[in-house]
Amino acid sequence: MKEILNDKTIFADTSVFTAIRYEDLSNWEVGKAVIEEAVNRWEPLCFLDGIKDEKKKEQIAVAYDNMAHDFVFENERVVNLNKRYNFNCTLDDEGEKMVNFDVIVFPIIRRVICKTDNFTYDKFLEYLEKLSFLAINYDGYDFECDIEAEFCALLSLAIEDLFNNSKK
Repeated sequence: MKEILNDKTIFADTSVFTAIRYEDLSNWEVGKAVIEEAVNRWEPLCFLDGIKDEKKKEQIAVAYDNMAHDFVFENERVVNLNKRYNFNCTLDDEGEKMVNFDVIVFPIIRRVICKTDNFTYDKFLEYLEKLSFLAINYDGYDFECDIEAEFCALLSLAIEDLFNNSKK
């Protein structure tokens, strides 16, 4: 994912990532233009395919921008989550483990926003931090399933419950 985010043909200027709440953007004209830019940025990558609800599509695009911003600029919260959720590890040039948390976090964002009406990015990160004790280090184990997909589904259900219950 970081390769996609650093691809200069797709994201010529990484400073365009919103790093701001959808709720704030949607309430003013300049913000609506920023939302439209976010949707236009993620649609060609097929990250928004199949989403019929325009508001959900906009929310997801803005949340993707926020997450992309946190990945590119190495926000401390996301770096810590990277360390805790040890998925799809690869080795960097020095032979050190490189964690690819983005493999699961983008599908979780999409799934949670599509199934809830009360999503906020900050609350989402806060909840992921609380759930980090569930992190699985599966080095050396032979799973017969796609562990990233299973974990994504598990986390999504927990987070959906959080956002659906918070509107009561």
